[in-house]
Amino acid sequence: MQKRKLRDVKEELNVVHVSRRERLVSRFSSKGNQIKWRSGDKFVKLNCLGYENIAETLVSWFLHFTNIKEEDYVDYFSCMIYEDGKRLGIGCYSYDFVKEYEEITIKDLLNAGLRSFSISYDDLREFLIDEIKLDIKNYIDRILCVDSIVRNDDRHFDNISFLYKDGVYKPAPIFDNGSSCMSDTFSYPFEVDFDINYTSIQAKPFRADFKSQIGYVDRLIVDYDGFINSIQFDAQESIRALEVIKRGLAEMEGISWERS
Repeated sequence: MQKRKLRDVKEELNVVHVSRRERLVSRFSSKGNQIKWRSGDKFVKLNCLGYENIAETLVSWFLHFTNIKEEDYVDYFSCMIYEDGKRLGIGCYSYDFVKEYEEITIKDLLNAGLRSFSISYDDLREFLIDEIKLDIKNYIDRILCVDSIVRNDDRHFDNISFLYKDGVYKPAPIFDNGSSCMSDTFSYPFEVDFDINYTSIQAKPFRADFKSQIGYVDRLIVDYDGFINSIQFDAQESIRALEVIKRGLAEMEGISWERS
């Protein structure tokens, strides 16, 4: 388990330099188009609607205190982004998890199969067993359990993906958690009461309610005390992000997770 503490990073941000020619075509999202780059061995993305960098780093930090293997999720790090020498602002980066594989999203597979994005959980599971010979229940359930705790309101079929090589598919690590923790300060303004904001968060991609998305799952195992004691925040955004996870843990204990 972690022995370091996660602290606010505004005063000690890593600097990442990128080039405009390294920009990526944005994935579809109801949240708008976030500017992203692939630069060397890094994926880099700029904050778009609030404090996505804090959400990404906090969620990946939280996952260190679960029974999810480290190779099964992506670590994120906050940074200051410069494009061609011009300072663009705060964002985050992760290291390339695709490497020699081809990344294929569920959206890609649904498009190829001429299937609707409004597909149910059970129908999607059956479709993917037929298409890629892979039962995604454990993978999807793990994502839904995490999302229910961190309140990710933008999980869609373009950020659930597989790595493909030599005719074989395997699940990609869990990535793209930047819409967790009420990071979107347009949808969840600081001026609005926390409880009002929190209760307005809706789940995706199958149902709007986080609990109803979760059926018979193997619950996550969480070192709750270890996680809580590892955090040392002072900034308003960081404190709110942590409070969302604490609220999610309280609400979903015994449903999507249990204590170690």
